[in-house]
Amino acid sequence: MSSTLCSAVQQSHRNAFVHSAHFTSTSAKVPTLKECLAELNPTKIENVKAMRVAHGKKAFGLVLVDQLYGSILKAEEGIRFRGKTVPDIQKALPKAPGRSEPLPKRLFWLLLTGEIPTQKQVTALSRDWAARSSIPSFVEEILDRCPPTLHPMSQFSLAVTAVSDDRPVTQLNHHLAFAKSYAQGISKKEYWQPTFEVAMDLIAKLPNIARRIFRSAYLVKEGHVWQQSGTLLQM
Repeated sequence: MSSTLCSAVQQSHRNAFVHSAHFTSTSAKVPTLKECLAELNPTKIENVKAMRVAHGKKAFGLVLVDQLYGSILKAEEGIRFRGKTVPDIQKALPKAPGRSEPLPKRLFWLLLTGEIPTQKQVTALSRDWAARSSIPSFVEEILDRCPPTLHPMSQFSLAVTAVSDDRPVTQLNHHLAFAKSYAQGISKKEYWQPTFEVAMDLIAKLPNIARRIFRSAYLVKEGHVWQQSGTLLQM
């Protein structure tokens, strides 16, 4: 890759992080995840446009067939999330009281925004997912009718597909948002908003889907309760 293109890519990332830091430091109200994305996305879109105009016809360099099949992870540091190694994330992300590892919600926020969330933001995200967590009764019926011999992942696929169906089966109807917005001629710049709602709904429902499958597929016999499954069974 040319030095000019490398510099342009690095500057693009720096601009995004500067904008992110400004938003975090000047906002009086604790922003939700969607509000953070709405604030960050215009700058990121403009960065991509500028990059494509200035360097769209340039090549990064030769790509070998071996690179398509091999791992790009470095043995010394492992995978990076938003430019951070796993040890970096373990140090940077807040942890629950008495815990040594960050909670998934914090990593989810980091992956979507590139920012380290505050405790208030994580609490708000938790409440949002809790409000979206119930699964439609017809999905419960589908899972309850599955034979115990059907593999749990097959049941999981059935439930995810059913929950993501574009028919009005829930009160919130977030799964209809994209289809409705698309029919009304939504701008491509706004595609992310209904997509965000659908994704948040699905993520919030996954624990309840897993609970239903576990209880159906792995009946706990009297006097034989697996400790690691206790919380899941009680949900």
